[in-house]
Amino acid sequence: MKEESASYRWNIIFLLCSLQAIAYIDRVNFSVAGPQLVAAGDLTNVSLGILFGCFSWAFTFSLLLAGPFTDWVRPRRSLSLGIGTWSVATGLCGLTTAFWPLAILRGFVGVGESTMIPAGSRVIRETFEKKNRTVVVGAFFAGNKIGAVIGFPLAAAIFALWGWQWVFFI
Repeated sequence: MKEESASYRWNIIFLLCSLQAIAYIDRVNFSVAGPQLVAAGDLTNVSLGILFGCFSWAFTFSLLLAGPFTDWVRPRRSLSLGIGTWSVATGLCGLTTAFWPLAILRGFVGVGESTMIPAGSRVIRETFEKKNRTVVVGAFFAGNKIGAVIGFPLAAAIFALWGWQWVFFI
């Protein structure tokens, strides 16, 4: 383990927590926009449920590959690719209301987000002493609750101001 300064380690904690928060803000935006797509007649409740499942299944299965992938390319690259994938896919969701494009894009959001847990775990292992790792893991995963708390009202406010399409760009 390298000797890093305390400020470096605090930055790592902040970035890992922020990464989780951003991912969860991104996850909940579809929960806010989805019912509007049903109300507009573009989707049904069943198809909306399937779209939620597309993300979850893609995320779950991709986790099985994200760990070995992160070990192979290292966390910096796997996180960069993951963040880029989920960001582009999320933005593209705002361009369509059709089921199949949304299903594919929500799947790519799940694939992209799957790199976060293995890469974050490896960064924690390589950066923090064993006695401090549980605190860092707690901060890392607190980010998902922070993201949910921020994400729902943020997505609702954006939806109210600019419409459902812009919800995907947060």
